[in-house]
Amino acid sequence: VFKITLVAERRSEAKGFHHILLIDTSRSMAGEKIELAKKGAQEYANRIAPGNTLSVVLFASTVQTFPETRLSDVLPKVKATGLTALYSALQSAFEMAKKSQRPGWIVLLTDGEPTDVTNPEQYSKLKMPTGFQMIEFGVGTDYNQSILKALADASGGTLHNITDAQKFELPSLMQQSAVNEVAARSINVDFGTSYVRILNYKGPPVT
Repeated sequence: VFKITLVAERRSEAKGFHHILLIDTSRSMAGEKIELAKKGAQEYANRIAPGNTLSVVLFASTVQTFPETRLSDVLPKVKATGLTALYSALQSAFEMAKKSQRPGWIVLLTDGEPTDVTNPEQYSKLKMPTGFQMIEFGVGTDYNQSILKALADASGGTLHNITDAQKFELPSLMQQSAVNEVAARSINVDFGTSYVRILNYKGPPVT
């Protein structure tokens, strides 16, 4: 087993990507958390360079999808009420990603246990869209960490555990997580033999 590190000589502005925001708008998000989530989503969107696509999925008891939209058109519709249909929201986001024909990121923010599908094994069976990576923010202590971690691991993504004491840092953390520069994309590494396999890499062709 050996490690290969590719070092970029320069970086360029990240264009041609699809950013999908999944925001939990269930009643447990009411108050400060939903306002911080809205601010965090805006900070994330502000860092995305022109030439990219932004879609939004809001989920509570039901799921609302806003493909290829402007965040300013969606945020006024955000109200914290109802339950947490996480599984249905992920299905909608994954389907949106598959149709986009662009690589990108699925950014999930939630603070509670799912109420539509509660069995963690069902989430492990969800097929992650090719070329997409999960960036997740679990707020508080009531969300199902095992479900979110499995989703992050399956995409080569990251899970941020945000305690109640850290929740005011959420907007800046979301801003920092938005990728606005890339060193390369669609990289192919050919070893010239079938005896070499790449291990432990499940993420999109972007780092």
